[in-house]
Amino acid sequence: MKNSNLLVMNRVSLLTMTGIFSMIIASCTGGSSNLSSNQTANLGQTSSRQAISSVSASTVATIPAPVATPIIKSSGLLLCPDGSRPNLDSPDPCPGSGLLVCSGAMTPVSNKCICPANAYSAGDACINCDANQLFNPTMQMCVAKVSCNSGYTYDGHSCVAITQNCQSYQEVVDSNFAVPARDSSNTCYYIKLTSAVASQSSMNIIPRRTDVVARNHDTWNGNQAPHVMGDRSLSFKIMGPRQVVLSGDTHGGADIYVDNFFLVEVGLPGATSPALWASGTGDAPPVDASGNQTPILVGGQPVTNYHAYQAGGTSNFKAYDFSPMLDIGENVTFRGSALDCGGAAYSSDVYLVFK
Repeated sequence: MKNSNLLVMNRVSLLTMTGIFSMIIASCTGGSSNLSSNQTANLGQTSSRQAISSVSASTVATIPAPVATPIIKSSGLLLCPDGSRPNLDSPDPCPGSGLLVCSGAMTPVSNKCICPANAYSAGDACINCDANQLFNPTMQMCVAKVSCNSGYTYDGHSCVAITQNCQSYQEVVDSNFAVPARDSSNTCYYIKLTSAVASQSSMNIIPRRTDVVARNHDTWNGNQAPHVMGDRSLSFKIMGPRQVVLSGDTHGGADIYVDNFFLVEVGLPGATSPALWASGTGDAPPVDASGNQTPILVGGQPVTNYHAYQAGGTSNFKAYDFSPMLDIGENVTFRGSALDCGGAAYSSDVYLVFK
């Protein structure tokens, strides 16, 4: 037994010395690697940033490399050393190893992949836009800012007179309604889609969306129908140009927080099936038998327009403008669902605001 222990210690020492020697050689030969990232940002600047500490090269050089580390597939899906999916809601994401790595320029902070300051998270990438650009969430790219003349502001569609900004907000209660065109009162409207759910065990949330297939966070094994934290269907038409925004407040400007994702289904005139949109955590979509991530399914239809703003845990995303897909005077159906994959459930209030 003593000889066996001595052999293991010698092997570890040899591996450690080999790793350090390799780092010294790389330093002398000037070897380096450049890390690239796509440019991205949300339409609104995030009001607060999470500070990320850095580790010096000298500190890293004194730490022996672990025997096994999580691997990242080309899709950016995080995996533990044994090939399993890490539970990002747990203090120990990979049981037995606790290891976690992030793709792109992200850094692991409290078992979450966080982008550095002045960058925005979109799935597994950190994206920056230039000072004269804004991020278009529909196109998933940076676009030039719209410059309006003095006395005008951009409402998401065009430059409008500042006097047309909302002077008051009126609540809509009926689920079947028409939003009047703008007039001199500059009245805007809002309707609540789902109410806030305090952080709690997902097992307290009994209803399920059985027509939806997402990742199983209750057992971290396969997929399941997600827990329903809130759900509401609307039927409406807008009678004049309006900015129609999904938001965490009644004024159309606050972030939405959800664990794990918010699903929107928009029924448009002449369409045989609703347009699907969702935003939430990167670990909400289901996986196939090989562990590869696949789109969330709604009635068998894939959600290809999915925006992942955090790798796991609770996602927060900016108010989202749906008005580009809505035509004036057309009847529209709109369904919003706050859904949880399991483990822990949480959601903020969610409103649809007509500005």
